[in-house]
Amino acid sequence: MHLLILKLFHYEFYLWFISQGIGEKLLDIDTPYILEFLESYSTKDLEMAKLLWIYQSRRQNYFAAAQILYELSISDFEVDLVNRIQFLSRANGFCNCSCPPGLQQDMILLQQQVYDLMMVANVQDELLLLILSDERVSDIAKQKAIDELNGEVLTISDLYNDYIEPLVL
Repeated sequence: MHLLILKLFHYEFYLWFISQGIGEKLLDIDTPYILEFLESYSTKDLEMAKLLWIYQSRRQNYFAAAQILYELSISDFEVDLVNRIQFLSRANGFCNCSCPPGLQQDMILLQQQVYDLMMVANVQDELLLLILSDERVSDIAKQKAIDELNGEVLTISDLYNDYIEPLVL
């Protein structure tokens, strides 16, 4: 019972930090509950997920940081394409860091997934920029492209079938 009350106190304390706009201060706190708190809230809150990857990276848990960033890049959170590419770029950087021997194979696999998705995201970004800069494309079509391309990373097949081939790019 005492441990539950202590845990609840910590969670309320962390939430107070966040409500005060000083959530990054949580990264300086080293308590037995902070990681569990960040993990539990990161699935529902983008800012918590960002704090979680920073927390992991500061503790040299590069595989965990890269994995969180990769998951953010494919998440349902309202994140534009540029930020998804930034998540992937950071994840790729962490994949190049050292990791415990037991995680090396997982890190290599994650790095390949990150790289593959980053290549598609970059194609998607170039496609969006090309559509927006093309004077032949109507304003309505440009807005549709922004709505569809400036968010989740689509598959290369969807990009080709829905944009590249019809637009003869």
